[in-house]
Amino acid sequence: MIMHLMQQVFIAIRPKQWMKNVLVLAAPLAAGTFFQLDIFQKSLGAFFIFCGGAACIYLVNDSFDRKMDAQHPVKSFRPIASGSLPIGLALAVSLALGALSIVFAFFYGLTAGLIIATYLSMNILYSLYVKRIAVLELLFVASGFGLRAAFGGAATDTELTVVFLFVISCFSIFLAGCKKAF
Repeated sequence: MIMHLMQQVFIAIRPKQWMKNVLVLAAPLAAGTFFQLDIFQKSLGAFFIFCGGAACIYLVNDSFDRKMDAQHPVKSFRPIASGSLPIGLALAVSLALGALSIVFAFFYGLTAGLIIATYLSMNILYSLYVKRIAVLELLFVASGFGLRAAFGGAATDTELTVVFLFVISCFSIFLAGCKKAF
């Protein structure tokens, strides 16, 4: 029983989606500092912190959408929508992941902690309201990608240049548009 629930939690936190979090590595890679041992270690830690935050949001979103997802031909197989992961457990794990992400992010500094807290807050708002408002939805999704890159910069003390921010902003809007199209 416990192993089954752990398996359902693992599926529900969607590790296959964590590839998006490699954007956390963008700032130190662009700055050419990624392979310095201390920056490399900070980058990996930041990546996993953001994965925890993203996992928190997947659980929140699936909890809010469970009734709609249960009617969907593909999403109905998700653990929360199918009922194989109790919503109370999903929300408890989500709360723990969100809290741990914020706490560990603050070890990287005030800016990193505030960025992850902003990411979590924006995505909870997105799950509750914003995803039903077309233009705002696109902007919220795009800012999620931008916040990943900014978090990587903050966590590694990498200065974000105007050019870097411009490229990341354009790339984020492009990715958000692609996500919406598919």
